[in-house]
Amino acid sequence: MLNVKERTKQKAHDLYGYVTSTTVCHSSTIGEGDVAIVNPTYTQWTLQDHYAFVTLLGSYNSDAQIVMTYAKSSTIAWNRLNKQYVNCSRTRVMSLKERLATITKGTSSVSVYLHSIKVITDELALIGHPIDDLDLVIVALNGLGQLSREF
Repeated sequence: MLNVKERTKQKAHDLYGYVTSTTVCHSSTIGEGDVAIVNPTYTQWTLQDHYAFVTLLGSYNSDAQIVMTYAKSSTIAWNRLNKQYVNCSRTRVMSLKERLATITKGTSSVSVYLHSIKVITDELALIGHPIDDLDLVIVALNGLGQLSREF
């Protein structure tokens, strides 16, 4: 069975290396002097890095997006996120876990409800406290109230 890091790498089409800077950025040109041309490997790297950056940007809430906004690469964006959130206090972790435990669908749509859960779990994962998939299912079903009793 794959661990979370390996599953994430598979799902992200190997963009993980761009975020962690293990996928090396090549020189922007090849050749020498007047015969230098654009390096197609560099072009491909920048395109993939942009995909990784956009994926990061779209995966987090607006607070985290602001932290990443002016990053020039996915690695820089990731490092900014880590710097911003890695030192979060235990109080923040407890607050997020409490919000997750008490979240309910109420009158919101299912997509809004599930997105709210995703925002909280993403932030927990970002600060080093990922939630297990089975626990997420339990949280989501419990938040449905009487609707989930039929399941």
